[in-house]
This record gives sequence, structure tokens and C-alpha cells, in this order.
Amino acid sequence: MKELLFASDLDGTLLNARHETDEEILQGIRDLAAHNARVVISTGRSASMCRALGFEPGPVILMNGALALDEAGHVIHDAPLDPDLVRELMDRFPELPFEFCTDRGTLTRQSRQETIANFQRRWAKRGKPRRDGDFDRMFQGHRNDLNREEILAETIYKINCNREDSEDCRALEAWLADHPQVVNTPSDAVLYEITSCHATKGQAVRALADHLGIPYDQVAVFGDGINDLSMFRLFEHSFAPDTAQPEVKAAASALLDGSDEHCVIRKMKELQKTWA
Repeated sequence: MKELLFASDLDGTLLNARHETDEEILQGIRDLAAHNARVVISTGRSASMCRALGFEPGPVILMNGALALDEAGHVIHDAPLDPDLVRELMDRFPELPFEFCTDRGTLTRQSRQETIANFQRRWAKRGKPRRDGDFDRMFQGHRNDLNREEILAETIYKINCNREDSEDCRALEAWLADHPQVVNTPSDAVLYEITSCHATKGQAVRALADHLGIPYDQVAVFGDGINDLSMFRLFEHSFAPDTAQPEVKAAASALLDGSDEHCVIRKMKELQKTWA
């Protein structure tokens, strides 16, 4: 039986309409694994936020491809941010509520309440406000109220920040345009997601497929945001819900019914049966 690799984004793709897992998704992943089809998360999220969703241990691609880990948690591929650029960003924009993502969790200079308020504004702009109780689960790997030196002592893979109509955000966009060593590949328009220019989901999926010995024509990728385009450009089998961003739909080899919140896991099962 051929070994298959299905790499999927989370929000707007594999997760349900509440941006959560459920029994159909989790059982579907277990069923696919029993039939030689690996489901690998390929997300902008950190490791702790993935664990909070209930996924079982396995290979994972995190922080928009800045870090890829095997089943044992060993690094397969990584592309951290240059520490000098992290320092420059912190010093140039001290008022922006940056979230600094590491391999162990997310660091902020803000208090926990300020961080929750930032997330609430972000999700409200998406039209999907979160319950206060969600954050106890989502923030298991967060460390707040850190100082500059504590953050700079860590290896930073990605920096998140709310995108607002403000002078600071316009200045940040100008800074990003002047620094090609970093890229902003957000999942949507309400967020900055800053990584090294060498960090892409596509390169991470390719590194993982090579590590597992799975031919590229036995890989299928799924996504809905700009940060998923690198996967679509590298792999011929690419699928997007019809609710995806226009550029992503145009790049996909096929569209899925976005009104079906389980369209991705069901497409994976269909492919497993077809490709087996």
C-alpha cells in the first residue's frame, strides 16, 4: 500500500466552523493513519496551540513553515528570524503588541489581559469573537510581562501583531518593505505574521516528505490563506475550500465545498481510497 501525506492548514481549512477540532476530524485522522495516510498539520500556529486542539503527537509544520518537527519532536527543517532584526523591530516599534513565537510557546511584553484583549479584537474583526474561556486553553504556552532581554534570549521563529489603521502599523509596513530578509505572510487581513524569507510552508512540507520518503505525487496539500500558496506552488495536488482567499482558489488544483465544515477531512478520506 502506498504511503500518503496530507498536509493541511488549520483555521478555515481542517478545523470546523468554530475553529476547533471535533470527533469527526480527530477520528478521521486516526482512520487515515490506520490506512497508511499521514495527516500533517501545516499551520501558522505554535506547538502549544496545536496541542490544545487535541491532535495526537506526530510530524507537524509550525509558524508558517519556520519549524518542522518529526514524530519525536526532532527538528527536520527550521528557519528562525535573525536576532538582530528581532531586536531592531522591538526597538523601532515599542508600542506595537508583538507576539514572539518560539519552539516552546509565545512570548509577549504585554500582560495576560492585554494579550487577551488583542486576540479578542482580532477575532471580532473576523466576525468570530471568542469566549473568554477559550483563552485558558489557547494560551497554555504563553508567557506574558517579559522584558526585552528575556525575549531576545530566545530563538524567535515568527512574530505576530494585530493589523490596525494606525501610524505604527503603516510604519511597520514601510519597515517590512525595506527588509527583504523577512516576509509577512498572514492568514488573513487582520494580522501580521512575520517570518524569515526562508520560512515557507511549501519548503517545510517538501522537507518532511523527503524525510519520510514519500514521493511528491503522493502528497496533497490543503489551505485557504496567502501563507498556504507556497504549498500549492510546489505540489500538484492542492485543495482549497471555496471560501478561501481569491489567490488561493486560483492556485488550487480543485476547490472544495466550504459550506461543509468537514470538507477537508472528507476529501482526505476520498483521496486515500482513490490513491490506495
